[in-house]
Amino acid sequence: SWPPGVVSLSHIGLTFPPDDPLYGQAPPTGSNRLFLGGPPLRGERGILRVPDNWFTRQRFNPFFDYMEARILQWCETVPIAN
Repeated sequence: SWPPGVVSLSHIGLTFPPDDPLYGQAPPTGSNRLFLGGPPLRGERGILRVPDNWFTRQRFNPFFDYMEARILQWCETVPIAN
């Protein structure tokens, strides 16, 4: 099913699973590392050098497990060339 709050997937989101420590759905518990998955933007407009609409892109793929399984299944059917 389509996850709530997700309007569409961006091309960058396709390669990252929801539990990715940098781009995932939520920062790792107890981690103080940089997290770009969904930074909360609050405050004045125009303060960042990066436009705030850049942060609205989907950073992870909520369908990653499904896509990974389908790709691996397809890879098993492709003959290996020698």
